[in-house]
Amino acid sequence: MSTIISPITRLFNLTLTPVRSYIVGGGNEMSKDRSPNYPQLGLSEALEKVRQVYDAEHCHAASREVVVQDMGYKNLNGASLTVLGALRHYGLLDKAGSDGLVVTSDAVDILELPKGDKARNMALCKCALAPPIFSQMFEEFGDMLPSEANQRHWLIKKHFIPKASDTIIRIFRENMELVKDALGDYYDAVATAPKGNSTMQTEPRNALPTRKTELATSGNIAPTGKTLKSYSWGLSGSTTARLEIAGDADLSGDDLETLRQFVDITIKALSRPAKKQEPNT
Repeated sequence: MSTIISPITRLFNLTLTPVRSYIVGGGNEMSKDRSPNYPQLGLSEALEKVRQVYDAEHCHAASREVVVQDMGYKNLNGASLTVLGALRHYGLLDKAGSDGLVVTSDAVDILELPKGDKARNMALCKCALAPPIFSQMFEEFGDMLPSEANQRHWLIKKHFIPKASDTIIRIFRENMELVKDALGDYYDAVATAPKGNSTMQTEPRNALPTRKTELATSGNIAPTGKTLKSYSWGLSGSTTARLEIAGDADLSGDDLETLRQFVDITIKALSRPAKKQEPNT
């Protein structure tokens, strides 16, 4: 289990639809020479595409056919489906109904709020890190990237073919350049969010606690009337970490992956030295 996170509700609300690995231009079977899924557009280009949808539809749902027409395509084909997949990877479009799509609140924040606005910065970083491979690269390398050869070796070990690895490296570098001025607000928001807000937490791939670990699962009823599962373990000194999950449904693999991404970012935020308070003038 992992440390409880209490970031800003808007950024980490559990009602947000988790970002999934949407299939782009192919079926569910992955051949031995096919890489795992990843967005084939950079975030900057994806934002230009979603702006076209937003200008035409605003926050109303529309069918996939209408959405691709908003972006200048005649119909659903390989090119338009690739773009749709990228926008969904980044969390700029979300599913609405059985076959509809709608512009997300994060996309609206990015498109409507002025540059430098904290809410826009957080939404921008959240979308940049939404694709699982990009969140994993950020976890591994941070925002100070090593050589391309280093990144390529790391990606190939994760079963990406060389051509796909080169594309991912280019897009991730472009995305990190796009959000470099926004990362400070994002880190600070995760690290300093008030505890009264909604929480998101998950179980990391490698158990962080190496000291005594107390795992207690309870079937208590939360104030909301939902079943509350609680886990806790000891850390250094008198510090204790606690995880509470309210709800009756089992978390899906997509839920756990989305939650893990935010935990990874929180750990990075906690690792950064605190900003010095500047004296008022």
